[in-house]
Amino acid sequence: MCLVPMLIITITSDLPTLLGNWEIKSREILNLTIPSSNFYPAGSALMLLPFVWDGPDFITAVYFYYSLGAFIYWKICETISSKKFRLAALAALPVNPYLVWLCYTSQDTVFEFVSLLSLVLAILKNRPILFVISGFILVLTRPSYWVLFLVLGIFLYIILKIPNKLRIIYLAPCFILPVNILYNYYNYESFSIANEAGMTAYFSYNKYYYLSHPKFDMDVFLSKEGHMEVNVSEYNTEAEMNQIYTRKALDSIRENPKETVMGLLQKFDSYIFDIQKIPHLPGEYFLSSDASKIVIGDQRLEWKFVAGNLIYAVNRAFLVFLLFPALFIFYIRSRNKNFLQLNFKTAVLTFPWIFGLIPGLMFYTETRFKIVSELLLIPFICLVFTQFKLSDKLGSQT
Repeated sequence: MCLVPMLIITITSDLPTLLGNWEIKSREILNLTIPSSNFYPAGSALMLLPFVWDGPDFITAVYFYYSLGAFIYWKICETISSKKFRLAALAALPVNPYLVWLCYTSQDTVFEFVSLLSLVLAILKNRPILFVISGFILVLTRPSYWVLFLVLGIFLYIILKIPNKLRIIYLAPCFILPVNILYNYYNYESFSIANEAGMTAYFSYNKYYYLSHPKFDMDVFLSKEGHMEVNVSEYNTEAEMNQIYTRKALDSIRENPKETVMGLLQKFDSYIFDIQKIPHLPGEYFLSSDASKIVIGDQRLEWKFVAGNLIYAVNRAFLVFLLFPALFIFYIRSRNKNFLQLNFKTAVLTFPWIFGLIPGLMFYTETRFKIVSELLLIPFICLVFTQFKLSDKLGSQT
């Protein structure tokens, strides 16, 4: 069932797969050389290694990792005892067209899909080594998950009642992070987790950021007419470029406080409440060079995109509608003695989304950065309502 929407997208998509963006870095690793660039970390390149023969489209890799992720999600949903709620949770994957679309067209979503779900499954099955491996691949694929990786490791070390030799493994993220930073400094002359961090920060604190999201694609909106330009002669390396963009981001925060606050409000609203995908519109829209008007390019308002947006909006409306009652029920019940200790595996399903709000506010949020963590909220909701239903039934019998 999960492969049906993927097959439909393969047939109808007018966009190529982008896993080929990692081929050069994968081949550098295969040749046992340090990747020449740390603009993005090497997580996706590592996951592409078994499929370097499959270029340039890497369709086999897309289908393999998407299928593996679907299988892992099925294993996660096995924790739901109610058959009806379990089926509802399982259906959340194939009926989410934008998640499947991103797994096909994005350069890293399908890798995030597998590694994040593997991380969660490792916690549910008490597999600390799998937790560390999955988490490390995850943060090398999408560095914003470092917050989650660190918090989860500390949380699990404190709450789990298992032998110390196994518990100590969960603290591995606290040691991996400084090693990763020192590795980057030694090889790339930068303490940054990734050398695109400065550019991302400047995008998110650009004076006109609040005009772009959630309606338009921010990358196109701000880049098309030079609102993100820097003087190329000022830097010679990625590390220097990263520093320049970081300084520009800090300068923009100081010089444009009103726009910065408006941007933060937008980020918060978009991350939690907005039911439309971000950006809302497909196509090309950009700010004119004098920032006086928005130029409309190719709108790409085809029925397949309209239908996809509509289905995603309905999905997310149900998610928002059901999530807050579930969180409230779980919070009320967690006040009972030992409840959180006994049900921490249910709570863990919310951690990727909750702690994703931190990088979402620090930098910026788009649907592609949170759609995988949102998927895990569905089994959380189903688990909470299952437990609530069971406890209500037991109470009535008593």
